[in-house]
Amino acid sequence: MTKTILILTANPKKTDQLDIMKEFYTIQQARDQVSNRKQHYIELRPMVNPSNLSQLLLDIKPHIVHFSGHGTGEEGIVFEQENGEPHLLDAETLSHIFDNLSHWVECVLLNACYSEKQAEAIAQHINYTIGMKSAILDQAAIAFSKGFYTGYFQPDLTIENCFDVGCDALHVNLPDYRTQQEKHSNERKFIHVPQRKSEDEIPFLSSTAILKKKATPIAINPVRKDGNLAQNNRYVKSFFGHSDWIRSLTFSPDSKLLISSSDDKTVRVWDIVTGQLKHLLVGHNHLENSNSQDNPNRVKAIGISPNGQTLITGSANSQIKLWKMDLLTRPLISEASVTRSSSSSPLTLVNRLPISLDNQRFAVGQSSGKIKLWNVENGDWQQSFQGHSSCVNALAFSSDSQFLVSGSQQKTIKIWQMKDSITKPIAFNDNAHLREILSLSIHDNYLVSSSADHTIKIWDYLNNIKKPLKILDRHSARVWCIAIHPDGTKFASASADYTIKLWTFPSGELINTLTDHIGEVRTIAFSPDGRWLASAGDDLEIKLWEM
Repeated sequence: MTKTILILTANPKKTDQLDIMKEFYTIQQARDQVSNRKQHYIELRPMVNPSNLSQLLLDIKPHIVHFSGHGTGEEGIVFEQENGEPHLLDAETLSHIFDNLSHWVECVLLNACYSEKQAEAIAQHINYTIGMKSAILDQAAIAFSKGFYTGYFQPDLTIENCFDVGCDALHVNLPDYRTQQEKHSNERKFIHVPQRKSEDEIPFLSSTAILKKKATPIAINPVRKDGNLAQNNRYVKSFFGHSDWIRSLTFSPDSKLLISSSDDKTVRVWDIVTGQLKHLLVGHNHLENSNSQDNPNRVKAIGISPNGQTLITGSANSQIKLWKMDLLTRPLISEASVTRSSSSSPLTLVNRLPISLDNQRFAVGQSSGKIKLWNVENGDWQQSFQGHSSCVNALAFSSDSQFLVSGSQQKTIKIWQMKDSITKPIAFNDNAHLREILSLSIHDNYLVSSSADHTIKIWDYLNNIKKPLKILDRHSARVWCIAIHPDGTKFASASADYTIKLWTFPSGELINTLTDHIGEVRTIAFSPDGRWLASAGDDLEIKLWEM
């Protein structure tokens, strides 16, 4: 996924001239020195006018918003009018501008004097905001930018890490600033616009740069004195390694391992406690291309048998692999024990490969509308039936393994009874949603469905699939994935609006919204012990949350 850095500059009349282009070229040079430079796009907008700032941010949808210019403290950040005159935007106005941009903006960097107040206001809405507590020299601002972006363009560093690298760059390149601060501390007076200016005037302390983090709305309880986490739905850690969109997540039955699959054609097995990668499965890398277009070997869906002995992975070209594993006594074997080709019709499951809880079968959906059932233990084909007239996007087994529910691209939900020969559904709804079905999940008598129409619906699926019990419309984009907590009291939804929402189940009351991802969230999974929620998607980061 390409990330966009939007650099806004303003150097209006009556303010000291800054070497803004040097700062821009420094950032560009840091980007050009890394191998993944094509994943970062830098957009420069000089002489930014406050009247079109909101529209500019909406049009470009940047991941980083970087302002290079002057600040005045309480009065605001200095922007530039069309006639070149200064125009101040105060903290309240900037906060309002960024109020609805958290879906894509990852960080705001205000590289301007006395911008702490504005940074604090923006941090109400954006995960990370960097400002300056006092005045900052032009040379110091450029040094901080160089350090920050040198870190940012590395694949494995967080914003906090990048902030630290920026501060370290100041210590290395500008060692005499603290001495200068002591020398001039009694001379510096705030008059109209504190400028980033010459070295013999406003000095810089490394403590000037500050990082503001968005307050986590879901944090309820404090961290215990023993250092263990005690907060509900608290972000715990991230797992990095995939180089393309992450499609599917599942936990081992003992909740100690997390398994992920990606468009990068790999499956990865992670240790929950240490965060370390335990196994890298590349069996889908060398498969022959089929009729599936656009990266046919991407691993779209995975599932693990309830007894923990079989991991099943499926790629877009309908290659199904079974990996034998014993989580208690030995590691995952390095090669798949069984490989099956379900047909030349592409596999179309969006994010989950369902396995019945009785450990007897797993189901696969295809672009032809067919549904195929396979034996979990040996990979033997059991039966196929024409489920839909369009792509089968989602499948879910009932808790007793007696029923299978399917959802299609053409908005249809169908219910199938598991028996020797399946010919027709026992119930169906041809217009369950306004657009294609993307995810299904079942607990007891309730079915939860999500769709590209931005809604979630809760059904008493065996009694009335024609009328939903609840329609939830709090997401602002397609809802990629649904997962019900093992205790049946809540469920989670993952959306293209970059958020995860937690709901009561089956009443459908919104509990919390998790906003830390900076890309579409395509997959989520609860651990069997109910302690963890894992989420992942387009930003290539797997996040682990404590429930």
